[in-house]
Amino acid sequence: MLMIGETFTALTLPYGAEHTKTVRVYVPAHEEGETLPVIYMTDGQNLFGDIPVKYGCWYVGKTVREHQQATGHAAVIVGIYNDGEAMERAGELTPKALGAFFYPPEMPPEARPQLIPTGEVFDDFVVNTVMPAVEAQFPVKKGRAYTAFCGSSCGGVQTFYTVLSHPEKFSCGGVFSPAFPVYV
Repeated sequence: MLMIGETFTALTLPYGAEHTKTVRVYVPAHEEGETLPVIYMTDGQNLFGDIPVKYGCWYVGKTVREHQQATGHAAVIVGIYNDGEAMERAGELTPKALGAFFYPPEMPPEARPQLIPTGEVFDDFVVNTVMPAVEAQFPVKKGRAYTAFCGSSCGGVQTFYTVLSHPEKFSCGGVFSPAFPVYV
């Protein structure tokens, strides 16, 4: 069999009505014609260690390579970038459906974080834009049994929401250190 070397591919996909978002796809080395499970992840800019990042790196490509060497199994990793500063990221990865934020009565309105929850837009982007693009262009196995979603902090909250909202799409979710605020 012919072996295909690992690749990193950047996609620019439409996000909402007026924006685009970067998505990076890591395909590990694999045999020609082989398809692999796929893991979609938030904070794509922090996953691979090849660009400077503000909050640390997960080194996912290295981890997949080491796992593949040890077990013979690997997965395609799809890193979905989060744009903007911390509060923009938090809003993007917080679904409005979770409820309104609870603020202590003694906290003055001007001291309250100005977070606009738009996690449903991110959810729609993952399921209706990213997943079809990845399935059409990369050697991924299709179907719930081969598909996972993963994120940490606010990305963990978004993962929780997306996986539970689409059980027909995802077999599991990696909800790491979720940043669940108090909702009312």
